[in-house]
Amino acid sequence: MDLPTLVSVLQLALSTNPDERKAGEERLDQYQHVAGHLVGLLQIIVASNVDMSVRQVASIQFKNVIRKDWTPHEPSHRIKISSSDKSTIRENLLEAVIYAPSIIRLQLGECLKTVIHSDYPDEWPLLLPGIDANLKSQDQQRIYGALFTLRILTRKYEFKDEEERLPVHVIIDTTFPVLYEIFKYLLAIPNPPIEISDLIKLICKIFWSSSYLEIPKLLHDPNVFMAWMLCFHNLLERPVPLEGQPTDVEQRKMWGWWKVKKWTLHIINRLYNRFGDPKVSKPENKAFAQMFQKQFAGKFLQSYLTLLGIIREGGYLPDRVINLALQYLITSISKSLTYQLLKHQLDAVLFEIIFPLMCFNDADDQLWREDPHEYVRKGYVYNIYTGVDRSVLTKYSTIEVL
Repeated sequence: MDLPTLVSVLQLALSTNPDERKAGEERLDQYQHVAGHLVGLLQIIVASNVDMSVRQVASIQFKNVIRKDWTPHEPSHRIKISSSDKSTIRENLLEAVIYAPSIIRLQLGECLKTVIHSDYPDEWPLLLPGIDANLKSQDQQRIYGALFTLRILTRKYEFKDEEERLPVHVIIDTTFPVLYEIFKYLLAIPNPPIEISDLIKLICKIFWSSSYLEIPKLLHDPNVFMAWMLCFHNLLERPVPLEGQPTDVEQRKMWGWWKVKKWTLHIINRLYNRFGDPKVSKPENKAFAQMFQKQFAGKFLQSYLTLLGIIREGGYLPDRVINLALQYLITSISKSLTYQLLKHQLDAVLFEIIFPLMCFNDADDQLWREDPHEYVRKGYVYNIYTGVDRSVLTKYSTIEVL
């Protein structure tokens, strides 16, 4: 099927006429395993002169075929996608991700995940050099596409054991030096637009996946350790911009800069809980734990207390951010070094931060009157995301607590 014909069939699959739509879908199903069909879909996906709705349905069709048939589910099953089509797709998928609009990039991301899990590194050795080259470009669109792809690549190894994680060491050694330079540059931008938050969030997610089970050997270097921790401390310290925040609470907590704050807290909490205590760390991580505890555990604690101080001032914090901040305080209480820093501030933390979170307010009262079932449901959700159990108020009054 040539490209103009394929475009017309995709348009038919979008028809509001049920018979025409069914005919278009049947033709797409008929051709899905014909050599060249997937490559044709990919060409349409990246064609800026094709209507966006057609490109979108092409991306969905492309994703569905790759997810279902890229790798046979059983060794005895027939290979449905030709090796030449697979090779062409691998050669062009990263470039397609770079230039795809966001609504299509999400579909291509699913394709990337399927192909990476099946083919990297043996069948796709050029992926990592391609990511590295785009990270080193001066083009923000290319950098974003490379970060988007690198996040999917590192996530493949997030929960793998040591033997299966061997490829991630090469990924980290190749990309982390330039990743740090991008990170540092983005943090230095004055009054950054919201688009910058997407880039920073991707870097945080890449770091998270790369360090979830084991500290990268790169971070055992004191200079590299210091550089990355200062970046995270910078993110922890900087206030979230007020300008541009959605007024709707549900939209606000999903806003880019709050997501950056959330991932920063995720990373710091994980580093402290799993790797930051010399008493319980593995022998190979003891030096990292000593550096973390000596140089940053207390510094991060003060930043967490400043962040939670927003509650005291009547400001806004998403429930998940509150939860993560309180988790760090719980960890700090269990460690001698940070407990010494925290113990003189515990009264303020308990009575000026935690207790107000537990208190029944006007919004709770309105919800209780209008929809008691929803009030109970939200109470359980609140407990999960903030770590504060409001049910204690059924046991203690304000006077009894004070």
